[in-house]
Amino acid sequence: MKTMSEYQADWRSRNRERYNETCSKYYAGHKEQILLAVKERRRKSHISGVLGKVAKRARPDNVCEVCGRKVVRLNYHHWDDTNPKLGVWVCSLCHLLVGSFEKGDIDMRIKRYQDLKVTIITLDKVGAFGILVDNCLP
Repeated sequence: MKTMSEYQADWRSRNRERYNETCSKYYAGHKEQILLAVKERRRKSHISGVLGKVAKRARPDNVCEVCGRKVVRLNYHHWDDTNPKLGVWVCSLCHLLVGSFEKGDIDMRIKRYQDLKVTIITLDKVGAFGILVDNCLP
């Protein structure tokens, strides 16, 4: 069985003209967004290259400074591009979390998770006729 990426590559090779036409139409409608995204990726790539060569805080012995787990690989999350010493060594999971927190997404995600949890627990307790299963007679 083919993986999704293999299927997509096969489809693109069989439908080259259609694929190119679709890409051209998308680019024409989203040119500004695409150019801004490319510019931002280049800026971040440059910053990460520069940060790799400048002094950072001392690296702990493969221990995440947020969760305390011992890991093989640590990422350096910095807050200020002009001062790379202002940063923290984190595992991959915590790097995603602190990145979401920096963007302001974390509160929304926690709220969504809490609402979903309540909904699922409530639906689990509600029977087929919309009455609480806990209140039913045995």
